[in-house]
Amino acid sequence: MKILLSNDDGYRAPGLRALHRALAPRHELVVAAPAAECSATGHGLTLRDPLRVRTALVDGLTYHGVTGLPADAVKFGLTVLCAGAPPDLVLSGVNHGANTGQNLFYSGTVAAAAEGTFAGLRAMAVSLAAGGERPGAEAFALAARVAARLVESMALRPLPPEVLLNVNVPHLPAAEIRGFRVSRMGYARFHEVFTERLDPHGLPYWWMDGAKNGDDRDPEHDDCQVHGGWVSLTPLRLDLTHPRWDLLLADWDLAGMKAEEP
Repeated sequence: MKILLSNDDGYRAPGLRALHRALAPRHELVVAAPAAECSATGHGLTLRDPLRVRTALVDGLTYHGVTGLPADAVKFGLTVLCAGAPPDLVLSGVNHGANTGQNLFYSGTVAAAAEGTFAGLRAMAVSLAAGGERPGAEAFALAARVAARLVESMALRPLPPEVLLNVNVPHLPAAEIRGFRVSRMGYARFHEVFTERLDPHGLPYWWMDGAKNGDDRDPEHDDCQVHGGWVSLTPLRLDLTHPRWDLLLADWDLAGMKAEEP
């Protein structure tokens, strides 16, 4: 398969290198990722500044670092690097940190993969559910091997192109990972904390921090499964419309409303 690799941790990130090493023996790879770390930037685009590209040669493969956001990098990869020969798969990761629950709306990792879905291509986002600790090379290598196995499954039994597969791998030794489970997107979210400080001029500024609430204990949900030692596989669709969209507002007097009235 021809695979476009990207992420939100930057083109020099260890998770991206791990994917390269795991996939290079069997697949044609193209790398387009942000030039700098862009975690939690969501699906933003760079529209008022030029994009520049930095390159690095890694084990015979050119890594392209785009001075923008994850979605910019994938758009550049698809439009410029893969012009006339689109990839079979857009693969984003391996991210440092889980992308479960409501984090999906903030995730640059998921946004990079979603650009593939927008282009009608198959897409996958892969994250290593490590918290504040810095994972070792073997942890990223294990997550990359999980991704490589899923790529082979996708090649044999492709998902519909409108489906984005969101994968979260527990930060555990291989022997302690219990297997694979299909999950729903859950409700895990961060509780934010703002800490006020003073700069050298006596003016206030704030640092935002927080922790995941850990309250989502539904066994079908992604965060619960990852914490239970399972690799979580969540098929996502980018249509956010409520499944009962045609009924939810049925009792509103829409026919009698006028736009200019308060």
